[in-house]
Amino acid sequence: MSISAFRLSFAHTGDQAPVSSPVLPSVLAPVLVPVPAPVLAPVPDPAPDPVSVPVPAPPPAPVLDLAPFAASFRARSNLAFLLRAVVGVWLYVFSVGCASAPDPSAFAKATRSLATSVRALGAETEQQLAISKATQRVATDFERQWAARNHAMRAASDYSQSLVKVFSEAHATQPASLSRNLQSLAHSLGVGGSIDSGTAAMGAGMGVGVGVLAATADTVAFLHAQIALIQASHNLEEAMTRAQPVIDRIAQLIVADTGDLETIIRASAVLQRLDLAENFNEPLAFAESVDRRLSEIRRLSYGELTPGDLDELTRIAALKASIATDLAPYFAQVSTINQREADALEAIRSTRVAIESWAKSHQTLALTVRTSTPPDTTQLIEAIANLNALLIRWRAV
Repeated sequence: MSISAFRLSFAHTGDQAPVSSPVLPSVLAPVLVPVPAPVLAPVPDPAPDPVSVPVPAPPPAPVLDLAPFAASFRARSNLAFLLRAVVGVWLYVFSVGCASAPDPSAFAKATRSLATSVRALGAETEQQLAISKATQRVATDFERQWAARNHAMRAASDYSQSLVKVFSEAHATQPASLSRNLQSLAHSLGVGGSIDSGTAAMGAGMGVGVGVLAATADTVAFLHAQIALIQASHNLEEAMTRAQPVIDRIAQLIVADTGDLETIIRASAVLQRLDLAENFNEPLAFAESVDRRLSEIRRLSYGELTPGDLDELTRIAALKASIATDLAPYFAQVSTINQREADALEAIRSTRVAIESWAKSHQTLALTVRTSTPPDTTQLIEAIANLNALLIRWRAV
């Protein structure tokens, strides 16, 4: 073994106790110098066997007491719920306070305009009917018929205006107030039952409308019973719903004389034509004789015509041209009479449509009570505009 190998073998025996130097051969002894033993670092103890060495248990985890946190969470939840409830109540009160109250003013205004248009159209029609002496009596009949319609529309206007007050009253008194106003409306038109002192205010100044509208006993009984149902209503919406049949029946009674008015208009036109023809009696009679002679000549065939017949046809053609000039004012006035008759008939029918539209517009008041939206008066306003357009056109003739 060499010296180097010996030293390496000695250095790698760290886990053994140092051994004494071996006995070297005597030959090498005088040559070798003793080498001091190296200082070795302490070797750590080997890891203990996990099986044989007990491992200490970890310390127990701290127990978290959740009771205070649960109580705090419940408190926060209750507080949040309370805040939401307070905010909800506040929003409801705010919305109720800010929501517009039911207002029938638009209906009342449209009804007043309708009454004005009906009165103006009746007055214009009467003036057109009284254009000649022959139609004076017919004009008087028309005035009497239309006066009932004017009276009915004034009563309807007062009723619609009274609705503004009814809608602003306390909820508990609204059905009774509406019942009294409808009873006053029916009574002023002569179709209501007995009237008490509480209903006299609305119809003041109009007088008792006995016989204003022609109605059967069944109609009067129906209106009286329906008004009693209105008074027994629980709220205004129910009362307005029950009031609609009353308004519908009254509107039907107002326009029931439409046929009679149309008959008066046609009779007046006939009388005006007769009166006009009397003023043009001679030229009309001459024109008739010329037409009669022309018809006689035309019965002959062309081969049978004599030279005298041919000359006569030439003279007849010249006469007819002259007659047409003489009768031009007559035919112009006849055209005017015909146009006025057509306009008057259209005005009467348009008035009927407007009054029926008024009843339909009244039907939307129940919805106004429920939703606080304005009543739908679109159709009624269009009908009134049509009446006014007819009135303007008629005055321009």
